[in-house]
Amino acid sequence: PFFNTMSALPCRFLVMDLRNLAGAKKRTLLDELDDTVRYRRELAAHAAAKAEYVAAKKKYRDDKKAGKKVGAEPKAPKAPKKPAAATKWEPLLDGKRVLRVWAETVAQIRLALHIAERHGIQLVIDDAVEGWAIASEIARVGAMVVVNPRRVLEPTEMPAATPGRIYHHGSSIENAAILTRHGVKVAVVPPAPALIAMGVGGRDLL
Repeated sequence: PFFNTMSALPCRFLVMDLRNLAGAKKRTLLDELDDTVRYRRELAAHAAAKAEYVAAKKKYRDDKKAGKKVGAEPKAPKAPKKPAAATKWEPLLDGKRVLRVWAETVAQIRLALHIAERHGIQLVIDDAVEGWAIASEIARVGAMVVVNPRRVLEPTEMPAATPGRIYHHGSSIENAAILTRHGVKVAVVPPAPALIAMGVGGRDLL
């Protein structure tokens, strides 16, 4: 079902790696998307204002030609400036592309979900190692997930004395099963396109 769904999606993806995104880069990404959404709203408002201007301009000319008393000539509304990043984001907002992100931790996955849910963007999450920990959130947004069961991420505890330290839930061999039980469309992929014996019969998963 996952690949049937994938084949029905727009054929082009906007690929983004959220695994090393933090601080200013994270803020820039969110600002770019917000700026694009704001621009589209301003563009819609400009179209309405332009229609009113055309009607007012015609009335002004007709009244002036008929010798009626007229006020100041209507001025054309100024078009909003298109942000440089809008070209990248607009196909996503129009549903012509799918956002495909690499996100392995809960924090990274939640960032992707926030972007998708806030703006109605179709989302595929690659390498969702900790997806099992927030399976219900992924299901609610309707994101699809690609997992590699051999990806291992050790859990990390957050001591009370070190606030702000990154916390990892860690990987789970049941990742795909838990996601599926929550209704998430999942694709399970091997670690490499070739046959390898690094796991030696699956002992790396124990």
